Amino acid sequence: MSFTIHRELLFLFLFLRKDFYFLFFYINFISWGSSAKHLTKFFITRIILLMGSFICIFLIGSILFLPVIKSKINKETFIGKEKQNLLVQTVIEEHNIEIIAKKEIAKEKVICTDYIVQPNDTLWAISRKFGLNLSTIISANNLTTNILRPGTTLKIPSQKGIAYKVKKGQSLWDISRKFNVSLDKIKEANEITTNTIRPGQKLFIPGVSLTQEVVFAQQFSDRFIKPVFGYVSSSFGHRIHPIFRKYHFHAGVDLKAPYGSTVRASQSGRVIFTGWKTGYGKCIIIKHNNVYKTIYGHLSRISVNPGQYVKGSDPIGTVGNSGLTTGAHLHFEVLKNNRPIDPLSLIR
Repeated sequence: MSFTIHRELLFLFLFLRKDFYFLFFYINFISWGSSAKHLTKFFITRIILLMGSFICIFLIGSILFLPVIKSKINKETFIGKEKQNLLVQTVIEEHNIEIIAKKEIAKEKVICTDYIVQPNDTLWAISRKFGLNLSTIISANNLTTNILRPGTTLKIPSQKGIAYKVKKGQSLWDISRKFNVSLDKIKEANEITTNTIRPGQKLFIPGVSLTQEVVFAQQFSDRFIKPVFGYVSSSFGHRIHPIFRKYHFHAGVDLKAPYGSTVRASQSGRVIFTGWKTGYGKCIIIKHNNVYKTIYGHLSRISVNPGQYVKGSDPIGTVGNSGLTTGAHLHFEVLKNNRPIDPLSLIR
């Protein structure tokens, strides 16, 4: 009776599961005379296996059941690992972005290093050596002369720009507009966290260059070089004019030199006049700053143009005898606040 109930329950279970393949085996096992004990054990095992998925492997003379357990844990573990990998990747990317950001900030920040002037060093050579503008070195060191003494320590900024002293009443926004540089760049370059600045404070303005005129004015020295190799044939002051034979004031010095000799700029500055001038013949006038000008007269050839900037010792023309002269020579004048002074007092 007990076995009959088990058999009917098994039959009903297999039917409801629509497991007709095993229902067929069940009916045939009974017809083959299999024992109730064996059948019960077999199908109870089958019921347990039906709780999950399985694989049936049919071998000759037997049936082998290999269960495959569906594990939510494995799936969740896989998803968890994926999330973990994504989290690690995100952290790494954020770390890399942070490193890049720090490097970019480091680039924006201005760092000054010390450089000791060596013998024969010039501002031009030093600026080229460090890949900077001449104005960057001049403004960073507040230079007023282009003469460098060996052993002098210069501040070399890590990027191009100029040093600027905050004026009374100026705001950071005013300075930003003045130089057309963003507030953020100025703040980063100077490690400023607020917009508050004070008069007299020194700021580095990145990416800005002084105009050539300002550069030459700032590197101006009150010492001039002799513009041509030759001797003084007529001094500064009153004299008898060699042509008019009258007592006359000579506003410069005459430097005797062979015709065609190279004439050089006595100081750095901007050419403001080239051409013919009464009494001077072919001449050149150079403005060095708001105080000094130099005049070069009686030239045979002019090799510069108005508006051109020249450095001290740059060739500008050649000796001649144009204008009122008795022979080839260079008439050289120095004007201080538009008044002539003795050039020999400034020539080194």
